Amino acid sequence: MLKKPFRRLVLGALLVLAASGCSGETDNSAGPLVLLRFGPEGQVPRLTQIAAMFNQPMVPLGAYDQVPEGVLKLTPDLPGRRIWLNQYTLAFVPDRPLEGSYKIKAELRADRLPAALSGARLEKDAAAEIRLPLLGVQSRQLLNEGDKETALTPAWRVVFNQPPDTAGLENRAYFTWSEGWRDRKLAARVAPQVLPGSDNSARYFEFAAPEPLPKDTPYRLVLQAGAVSLAGPEPAPELILAEGRTYGPLTISWADPDDPDLAAWPPQLGPPTLAFSNPVDLAGIAPLLRLTPEYDHEALVREYEESEEGEEAGRIQRRLYLYGQLKGETDYTLTLDPAARDIHGQPLASAKPLTFRTKAYQPAVEFGLDEPYGLLETSAPPQLRLTVTNLPKVDIEG
Repeated sequence: MLKKPFRRLVLGALLVLAASGCSGETDNSAGPLVLLRFGPEGQVPRLTQIAAMFNQPMVPLGAYDQVPEGVLKLTPDLPGRRIWLNQYTLAFVPDRPLEGSYKIKAELRADRLPAALSGARLEKDAAAEIRLPLLGVQSRQLLNEGDKETALTPAWRVVFNQPPDTAGLENRAYFTWSEGWRDRKLAARVAPQVLPGSDNSARYFEFAAPEPLPKDTPYRLVLQAGAVSLAGPEPAPELILAEGRTYGPLTISWADPDDPDLAAWPPQLGPPTLAFSNPVDLAGIAPLLRLTPEYDHEALVREYEESEEGEEAGRIQRRLYLYGQLKGETDYTLTLDPAARDIHGQPLASAKPLTFRTKAYQPAVEFGLDEPYGLLETSAPPQLRLTVTNLPKVDIEG
């Protein structure tokens, strides 16, 4: 049991605290009430809360559900709750995280905000503008690349950054291209794609041309402004979903004509990569290719002739990667037999050969060692493999 003097001391302290908390007077020693942070502000990828942080305790411990009506106003109004996260921080927490297509104005009303425990009051209102990403394209892929049956009716897989409303896509997506002075449009066929094992299938869609586009024509796949996202109410701007070109005449070129310089090609890299304007079957192209002087074509032909069953689709490519030894300071010429065809049955538009010149090998000496050191047996004549490049002689001591 407490002794009487001590009980009087405790009772006196409690009365002082009660008086200071109920008198409505400001404790000037705490200083003015300052809003340290209100937001977030501007563009954010995801919104889990809107918080106002103060420099003084605002509510007693445990009274975190005491939030006055109208103190934190949101436009548009959002489902969620307003709570004190701690004595210093008032927050709005949405029922679910917001991930897109919102423009939110948050307003903190000073006249609705209770005084701090010190009695200090906030002098003016505060506001924050918050934006979440609008509907946009995350990635795209041409699905029928190399398919000669559908080459003029392109089909694209488009992955959006948030789930769109399917009905809005069907009425707004179209292919567009130019014919002479006229711009042509063709409504796209739209279908959602369900990918097994994916949690984001609602963002995957296929957009296909319902009828053939003209040959050798650049085109765009466009989504008109106003498409709606299921993540939020803000409409999307006009989006370029994809850009492509229908096939034209078959031509060949070096894939990287300027890097490095074809007039001074490093011979240690092997031949440059050959690029085709249209997909070709490499198994049919390889035997018709000639690189002179002195290039081993047989290994290249065998690589594609020996393809296993089911690998035919992998042979339909726009690039042919060449490999093998080249001579230094040599002019090379690549030709393709006129019998070569792309997957559409088209011959080469031009029989002009491709050329490149190798530069000299750098002088080099390499010992036949896997490590920077080795052992020689004294019981037998010492032997060590030595590879010399562009050196007239090598002096060895030891």
